[in-house]
Amino acid sequence: MPSPGSLELSLPAGWQPLSPGELNLDVAFLALKLDTHGSGFTATVVVECLVVRPGTALAELADNAAAAQPAAVVTDRRGWQGPRGPRLRQVLRLSGATAQESQRLVRAEEYVALVESASPTGTPVLRATSTATLDQADEIAADFAQMLSALDSDRAVRRKPLESREGRDSDGRADDRRRHAEGGIREAAR
Repeated sequence: MPSPGSLELSLPAGWQPLSPGELNLDVAFLALKLDTHGSGFTATVVVECLVVRPGTALAELADNAAAAQPAAVVTDRRGWQGPRGPRLRQVLRLSGATAQESQRLVRAEEYVALVESASPTGTPVLRATSTATLDQADEIAADFAQMLSALDSDRAVRRKPLESREGRDSDGRADDRRRHAEGGIREAAR
């Protein structure tokens, strides 16, 4: 998988980063919300780095991700221009089955085109995904927004592995991002 360069994700209390390599997963970052374990579904955050053809719209990536989930309903989608390039967030309502019962899940996906790292052959895109049950969704949305605050950094991307920093928030815009994320998640619960 291509490297996204250096990003420091702020991990709120209760999140445990895992080594994707140990689990044989081709992702850049994986974390579990420990206090949701045992509830029938453990909330997760995953960050992947994709390289897409020049000119590929983030909406196309989001459409493909939604289409790959047969029981998915898109409940919110918004795009904007971030410091590193175009951004898009979509919220999906999913139906999932556990051993005991059928569960309704909420998946928030955020796509970030890293235009400063683009080449003639492709543009790196980070896809961050948070998945939780409807009962977990509000708390997870606030945590997800805090983790993604690193993507709003105006600092240059340095070449080193993705890292996590527990309990830090990098700027004063986190409250706005949390409200935006929580609004989309609440809409999915309807």
